[in-house]
Amino acid sequence: MAYDYEHEGIYYNLHKAPALSAEQLATLKHIAKFGGQFSEGGTHATVTYVTMDNKLYLSPYTGSVTVPDTVYHEGTAYPVTVVGKGAFANCRELTEVILPPGICEIELSAFVNCEGLTSITLPDSLYRIGEMAHTLYDFFWNYYCDWYLEIAKIQL
Repeated sequence: MAYDYEHEGIYYNLHKAPALSAEQLATLKHIAKFGGQFSEGGTHATVTYVTMDNKLYLSPYTGSVTVPDTVYHEGTAYPVTVVGKGAFANCRELTEVILPPGICEIELSAFVNCEGLTSITLPDSLYRIGEMAHTLYDFFWNYYCDWYLEIAKIQL
């Protein structure tokens, strides 16, 4: 099993981290300016995949998925801050993903092979897409190719 907790059909890894460094705390406070939530203790959740089979990430996501800004488990609030590696990968019937304020990172292969995906709502708090840039480029090129592209919320 690749996840710690499932809530309303979305799978998460829950992190109870030790106290944050001054730099990490400053980053989270920056995210809070855009409506994101954070915990000074470093507690947060990562959206993840369900399992792996033959090196493929497998999750049951279909249709429209709205990721909440916080999940609660055993009395603890976990702000959702990361879309993890392979979280939505290979979800061919997924059409839309709405990410909440507070998502600061989208990891590698988060949306790879999502052939039915036509809409991704990216929050202003997103500051790290790393190797995700290639997937976003493919997404925009395949679905929204035009004479020009205007990406208002993030800069690749």
